[in-house]
Amino acid sequence: MIITGVNEANQSAFERLMPEEQFLSLRYPSVFALGAIWEEGEEKIPAGTLVFSVDEGTTDEGEEMITARILWFFISPEYRRRNLADGLMEQFFDVMDESGVEYAVCDVPMPEEYNLLCAYLEAWGFRIGLIDKYDLTVELGDLFRKKEFQKEPAAVPTPLKDVSQDDFSRFLKSALELPGVWQDLPLLTQEYETSVSCVYTEKNRSKIESALLVQYVGNDTLEVVLLRSLSNRPALLIDLIRYALRAAKKIYTADTNVRVVCRSEATAALVGGIFPDAEPLLVRRCCYYSGEDTEAEEEEGGGRNNLCVMDRIWRQEGSREAS
Repeated sequence: MIITGVNEANQSAFERLMPEEQFLSLRYPSVFALGAIWEEGEEKIPAGTLVFSVDEGTTDEGEEMITARILWFFISPEYRRRNLADGLMEQFFDVMDESGVEYAVCDVPMPEEYNLLCAYLEAWGFRIGLIDKYDLTVELGDLFRKKEFQKEPAAVPTPLKDVSQDDFSRFLKSALELPGVWQDLPLLTQEYETSVSCVYTEKNRSKIESALLVQYVGNDTLEVVLLRSLSNRPALLIDLIRYALRAAKKIYTADTNVRVVCRSEATAALVGGIFPDAEPLLVRRCCYYSGEDTEAEEEEGGGRNNLCVMDRIWRQEGSREAS
């Protein structure tokens, strides 16, 4: 395995490994790329790329900060599980160390591989956040009249008021591990509208699989703060909504506002189908790394390539500008 900087001399070999947009971005002084090469005998095969930009910015407090943004990260499927991705990441972190980068983010346009990518970056100390989300407010009566919610729920949800605190705590602990879940959700059942909030459990089991948690936030407004399932069963989410709407209708007036904030792909897809005109239409996961609470001691010389990639890239860009 060889990890190298991608430059004018070799970039054509890596062109097929990145979208045209990312390949063309290599002409800009702030965009760089690393390439992974797999060796089979004397043959050297370009097998992966990591494209990133380096920019200066400021924090909310006005302090200057250098940020790296991963624009593309890809290993050819036939060369995966051969540590090529690790090699690229090790070199990327070397670049961060050498160039004074303090913060890194990744918002890669690869939705079909988001789960794999986010899990991988989490293992490297990145954290998961969400950008672009539905933030929709609609009156309870209008929501109830949607045809999707007219049917009786096929599953039988349980109102949160009938759920034990221990069972709820176990569910919430698991839910908080999912991307996009508020980390400061109340841990006590009584912090929610317990007659409207509801959960679904498998028959003869106390383990909660899905939940819809609602809070009254004042100003005659209910807010949906969690609509998630630990399993991939979207139909359960619809049944939870149907149940909660019927419960809310008994307590609140039709002009009560219901605010829905979607922080996951699944709930955004659900709400997007019901409210096709809502904006924005996309939920994307953003992986970010600041080094806080994630730094680990590394053995000296522990597998990192000692090539001064950033230095070579800077010189490459300098000669490009001069030409």
